[in-house]
Amino acid sequence: MTRKKKKFSGPLAEPMPSLEGLIGRIQYNRIYSTKFNILLDKYNIVEGPNQYEQLSKALILDIVPGFQQEKKRGAKTKWTDDCKACLVIEIERSIEQADRDQSITWAAKQLSKKEPWKSLVQSNDSSEMLRQVYSKSKNKEFAGKMRLVFWLCKYIDNLDMWNKVVVANVNILSPN
Repeated sequence: MTRKKKKFSGPLAEPMPSLEGLIGRIQYNRIYSTKFNILLDKYNIVEGPNQYEQLSKALILDIVPGFQQEKKRGAKTKWTDDCKACLVIEIERSIEQADRDQSITWAAKQLSKKEPWKSLVQSNDSSEMLRQVYSKSKNKEFAGKMRLVFWLCKYIDNLDMWNKVVVANVNILSPN
C-alpha cells in the first residue's frame, strides 16, 4: 500500500476545534479566517471578489486527479538557459582554438570527453546531445548575453573567471 503525499502541513493539516457558545464561535471564526488566508497564500491568490472561484479552481487542479495534467515521462530536463549558453560559448571557443578548421560536431565530441560536460551528459551519444543543444541554443538571447560575459572575461584577461562560471552553471545540474 502506498501512502499519498500530504498536500497540506502546519495549521492547514490540523483539524478545526469544536468550540461551543459565543466565545467558541468567535474563536472558531478567527481560526477559520487565519487558515483561509494561509490557504490563499499557498495558492498565491489575492483577496478579492474572485478569491473563492480562484481557490476552488486551484484546489480542483491540485486535488482531483481527473483535472491534473499527465506527467511527462522520462528524465527531467537538466538544461538551464545559462548552462545551454555556456555550452554554446565552449563549443565556439573550442572551434576558435582549433583555428576554425573544425566542425561543431568535432567540438561537441571534444567537450563530451571533458569535465564538467562529461558528468552532465551521461549517454551513449553524449557528443550528439551536446551538438543538438548547441544547435537549438546558439541564436537565443540567453546565448548572446552569455557571450558578453565571456568576452568581458577575455577582455580583462581572466579566463579563470569564465571557467568558474561554466563549472558553476554545469555543476548545479550534474547528477552527482
